[in-house]
Amino acid sequence: MDHDQIVAWVAENQEYYVRLYGLENWTIDFLVEEEPESNLAGTCEADFEYETATIALYSENIDGLDELIETVCHELEHVLLSPFTTGFQLCSPFMSRRGRELAVVFMGHLEEKARNMVGRLRLNLLALQEENVEEVVPLAPAPPTITTEVMPLGMDTSPGAVNVTCDHGYHLGHCLHLKCTHY
Repeated sequence: MDHDQIVAWVAENQEYYVRLYGLENWTIDFLVEEEPESNLAGTCEADFEYETATIALYSENIDGLDELIETVCHELEHVLLSPFTTGFQLCSPFMSRRGRELAVVFMGHLEEKARNMVGRLRLNLLALQEENVEEVVPLAPAPPTITTEVMPLGMDTSPGAVNVTCDHGYHLGHCLHLKCTHY
């Protein structure tokens, strides 16, 4: 892909990918540069506190559409994970060497899980667009829905006690006692 094709693709598709990552509340600027700063296909600077980010794509280092999509997704993963990255950077000087090593491993696993989750979402969206419903892969087992209900009578008969159950039929009151303290 040449520079102009990349610029056109980004203009047409950036909103879709930003929404795919759940970052539509962010202000994300995509820049397509011809002169790369290094051999990287893209870079990202994100400020999670202000929900702003700049993603730079280096057209000279992007060989085709697949690499462009992979680069956009990779940089959006950095935006998505920026609260963790920033937290790690702020805490790192106060951590032991071993603690930093563990945090790096944790960040790697977190990035991998985010990449896998969004990758499955992308595949599922493509399958649905092509109406190949049998190819849709479950993202994860659905968690039980937890509901709460104020119960003046029941397991805990004190005023304001809360009965907690989930949609799988388990009563969580045996291990979870919640009381409302607001009057």
